Amino acid sequence: MEIRDLLIEKPIGKVKAIVIIVHGMQEHLFRYTDFANYLSQQGYLVVRYSLLGHGPSVAKEDRGYFGEKDGWKNLVEQLKTVVERIKHSYPGIPVVVYGHSFGSMIARAFIQEYDHLIEALVLQGPAMYNPSAYMGMTLAKILEIQKGPKGKSKLMDKVVTGGFQVGQKKGESWVAYNSKFLAEARKDPYLIPLWTIQGYYDLLALNIQMSDVREYACHNPDLSILLIGGEDDPVIGYLKGFQDTIYRLRLVGYTKIQSALFSHMKHDILHEEGYEKVYKRVGAYLKTVVD
Repeated sequence: MEIRDLLIEKPIGKVKAIVIIVHGMQEHLFRYTDFANYLSQQGYLVVRYSLLGHGPSVAKEDRGYFGEKDGWKNLVEQLKTVVERIKHSYPGIPVVVYGHSFGSMIARAFIQEYDHLIEALVLQGPAMYNPSAYMGMTLAKILEIQKGPKGKSKLMDKVVTGGFQVGQKKGESWVAYNSKFLAEARKDPYLIPLWTIQGYYDLLALNIQMSDVREYACHNPDLSILLIGGEDDPVIGYLKGFQDTIYRLRLVGYTKIQSALFSHMKHDILHEEGYEKVYKRVGAYLKTVVD
């Protein structure tokens, strides 16, 4: 499996654990530079990579495209490849997968079969189950007939993400309160404003997959899991959706689950004002993994 833009940040001194960051939808690994620096200063080796269809090295026509069929499986296998390579290079060191948003969806599909490969999992902004996913997938297939799997559709993007804007005040974004961060994001050349139609189809298929408790083998019920998010995040379904995500993981059989919601924060909590609280909470959690 191809791995693009692999970045590894080593701490000074002994490596306490390895943190593999799986970035979110339409974004890129460079958004996590400050966070990665913080973690490396705490003694953690941090691994970042570009998801398929993302990053500075991907061809324009392949942005937001993961494969011809079941592309979400390619994303899971990509993460598995990263985990196995890192474990081979640093044997005996605890591995933590840190997934944000779409990355948290990939991470949940990953642990369905491969939870025995890691010691801990952090789900940031964990997208909740979308009961309308099947309808969205049907629309995607219709649009693909017209435009092809690599075609682009603003309608498809609106179907997938438009609902998050419902209830937001005029001029505000569901992504974050931080207006400075949002302004910088609008000028970011590596952000992908529109995925391929097949990419949206795979996202919806992945949402169904990661929400199905029957798909989890739960080889490692003692896997340590931390879920974190913003109280005002529609992607996680606010408090009710967040609790449903936790409930599903407990139903699978995972017993070591911690969680935290941060007030006056939306979806991208690492870039909200007061992000330091998030850093500290993650840092405190990681200490429990290595102790």
